[in-house]
Amino acid sequence: LDLIDLNIVMYRTDGEEMDATSGAIGAYDVPGMGKLTYCGLEGWMHPLRNVIKYNDLGHSLCGHLRQGTWAMGYIPDRFFKQATQFPHLAAPAKWLTERFERVKSTVPPYLRPKYFAIIISEAYKTARRVAIEQCSDFVSSGHSFTQDLALVAVQMHGVVQSASLDPEKQTPSLAAGLPHFSSGWARCWGRDVFISLRGLFLTTGNFEFAKRHILAFASTLKHGLIPNLLDSVRNPRYLMLTPEWKRH
Repeated sequence: LDLIDLNIVMYRTDGEEMDATSGAIGAYDVPGMGKLTYCGLEGWMHPLRNVIKYNDLGHSLCGHLRQGTWAMGYIPDRFFKQATQFPHLAAPAKWLTERFERVKSTVPPYLRPKYFAIIISEAYKTARRVAIEQCSDFVSSGHSFTQDLALVAVQMHGVVQSASLDPEKQTPSLAAGLPHFSSGWARCWGRDVFISLRGLFLTTGNFEFAKRHILAFASTLKHGLIPNLLDSVRNPRYLMLTPEWKRH
């Protein structure tokens, strides 16, 4: 899995997923809890961390898992459906399917939350390790807090249909913020990209991603300005802010 694959595996908000799949897939909705923050493994780990830590078997997610195996179908199916565009997703989809099938066929309903948590947490830890291994030595050999910060680069950088660094094809782009700036003309902001580029790309060693963003914005240079809204290089928007005292 590369870092773009891992963006899908670990993250993607509801808006990003809906955009990337033409509305075919969205964030999973757990009855009594609501939609997950992310469609990927981090979306499941967010509630599972407390379930595991406090043995909270009364949690809405645990009740949902005891009632049925819908969640166990959603997770690998999401990868399978996108494997045509991202072929590396087929392997984790197969891995998850095999383990969930064992749970469905052999584990009584009251034990499903336990085995679901084991499978998801192991998959998440592996995905996290794979992401960190692709970062700079400073990150990969650093403190866990540094590594947690580096994962933001995976979280914020991915492929959606409506926002690209190339007007002719889909390419990965940075989101200015999630979940609100997940897609469309409002996803990729010049200000936010260049404030965060040093930390998200240079410090983590992802120089190619940094280069692509610099060149995309440089291609739209106008009167010394780069656009505040890139809009896939098709309709860049430039913004000049006037100091408050000059407005009066």
